Amino acid sequence: MFWSRKVILLLLGGLVLFVGIFVVIASSDPSESTPSTTSTTSTTSTTSTSTPLTPSNLSARVLDSATGLPVGGARVQVTDEAANDLPGGSTTTASDGTFTITGITIEEIGIRVDGEAVDYESGFVGCRTSRYGSDVWPTFGEACTISPGFTADIALDRTFLSARVLDSATGLPVGGALVQVTDEGANDLPGASTTTASDGTFTITGITIEEIGIRIDGEAVDYESGFIGCRTSRYGHDVWPTFGDDACTASPGFTADIALDPLGPTTTPPPTTSTPPPTTSPPPPTTSTPPPTTSTPPPTTTTPPDLSSPQMQVGISPGSIDED
Repeated sequence: MFWSRKVILLLLGGLVLFVGIFVVIASSDPSESTPSTTSTTSTTSTTSTSTPLTPSNLSARVLDSATGLPVGGARVQVTDEAANDLPGGSTTTASDGTFTITGITIEEIGIRVDGEAVDYESGFVGCRTSRYGSDVWPTFGEACTISPGFTADIALDRTFLSARVLDSATGLPVGGALVQVTDEGANDLPGASTTTASDGTFTITGITIEEIGIRIDGEAVDYESGFIGCRTSRYGHDVWPTFGDDACTASPGFTADIALDPLGPTTTPPPTTSTPPPTTSPPPPTTSTPPPTTSTPPPTTTTPPDLSSPQMQVGISPGSIDED
């Protein structure tokens, strides 16, 4: 009885050992198959992300931000999200301001516009829009990325100043006046000055700030000096002595006329040459006046008839004359 009990215990121990070994083997199989599944999944994922995107196009238009007129000759470059140029992703705007760039193979792009060659600003297309299209910002941080197929207009600011200076009293052009561009603090911009031509016109290029002041010095040609004001008179914007409240800033591309007051006695315009010169001698007497009469009418040469003569008594009968 004792022996049979030991046999039973040994059998039970062997059974427990067998079951333990089976459990260990069974639990190790899934772990061995997992790398295979992961590898397959990884291979499938890698294959799907390497599929190239269908190339897209970018087509839009570049306009003047002040007038809405097309800007031709501006350079357009497509970049990636880090502002790196895409190879082959550039072109130049046509005379009507349009451009098209093909073969773009990324989903998010930046657009850089360079208008320096045609006196316009350069920068990256931003998210904000103005009157004539999306604004352009100097750095990529202020701009935003877009998707290929962007078709909105792009508005470029001018980097030049072109206007005309006139006499405030006559409207005639003022040549020889000095024009200086300043910043908002009335500080002169280096290299941003010129002299008006004989027709009063001037152009200053290379202005790289958005708000400017304009100072006119007309002393050399006997006209006032000062800063362009916001108010206008008959022939253009008035000029004020100081940059304070009376004057105001403008944007590059300012094209309105500027009216300068003459100094001193030159305020009276010279007489026109069409006025006839004064006569140096009194006019001669007119010969058409009839001369005074030099003779009186001649006396009549006929005398009353003599009734006593025999000739005049013919036809007179006696008694026809009243003798009372």
